[in-house]
Amino acid sequence: MVQESGRDHPADCQAAGRRPKAIAAEVERLTPLVEAGGFVPHCDHRVPADVPRANYIHYVKEGKRVWGKGLANLRSVGSLRL
Repeated sequence: MVQESGRDHPADCQAAGRRPKAIAAEVERLTPLVEAGGFVPHCDHRVPADVPRANYIHYVKEGKRVWGKGLANLRSVGSLRL
């Protein structure tokens, strides 16, 4: 959860369990916070068990596409291939 101007902005970890459009909307909602700096957009505990792996990978790819502009050093780590 992030606090900005007295308002909380939690990352919606349930969004990764939804359709690609909802995942994209969550990434867009968090974009101003990411661009302002100091905000790491991830679940504060863990990804819910009911989130399909494919959806979580889509969330990571969408975040990379939107927030990783011009960052050539973003690459796959471990078994998660982007």
